[in-house]
Amino acid sequence: MPETISRNRRGHHLNYAPHIGLTSPDDVLFAQHASSNPIDQIKFIAQQGFAGIEDNFLKLRPIEMQEKMGQELERHGMQMGCFVNNLVLDRPTFVSNSEEAREVLLQQLRETVVF
Repeated sequence: MPETISRNRRGHHLNYAPHIGLTSPDDVLFAQHASSNPIDQIKFIAQQGFAGIEDNFLKLRPIEMQEKMGQELERHGMQMGCFVNNLVLDRPTFVSNSEEAREVLLQQLRETVVF
């Protein structure tokens, strides 16, 4: 009996997202198959049938690269999965009730999400 692969409406069969930067922007998942360039990573990930990507360092990438990544994802019918907003790692933020921590989180959110 032939194996049936379920595909989503975009034709992808892997509806979860590999990262293109786990511990640093250059720590890519498929380093041996595509360059560390985010566009090359997206192309390779699309060829493998993934529906999207994750990027822990999207916020650190230049706006021009973010726009190119968005265009490449759209070209392949893919989506941006999760990305990291809070890059403050030297003190508590989410577990703190302080006004300072709240302001840090809100400021980072304002920087990340453009209205």
